[in-house]
Amino acid sequence: MDLIEYEVISTELVYLIDNVSWVKLPNTISIAVSSDGVEWTLIEEKQYEVPAEDLIVHSETHEISKNARFIAFKAVHTGWLFVGEIQAEAIVSSAKEVDGDLKTIDLNAIFE
Repeated sequence: MDLIEYEVISTELVYLIDNVSWVKLPNTISIAVSSDGVEWTLIEEKQYEVPAEDLIVHSETHEISKNARFIAFKAVHTGWLFVGEIQAEAIVSSAKEVDGDLKTIDLNAIFE
């Protein structure tokens, strides 16, 4: 059980791209948030183009501005995917008790 719910402002994902070694951006990234781990809200679904550069670090911020306890990411890709860092910018928005447990979340059902 978690006692704090946050206002999630944004997330940042940092990817390594090495086209020569088949380390690529995902074809699609989906981001969803939940306060209880049961009801999920899809925030963003974005498709990527293959960059022309062979070796780069790609950083991208996704605006969320929702109250949430959990953030879920789904990446659809071909080749290898290397996510070097995931950050979430958030502020405490309440001190209310929030039901739910990370162990009981069905990750496959979030993006159905």
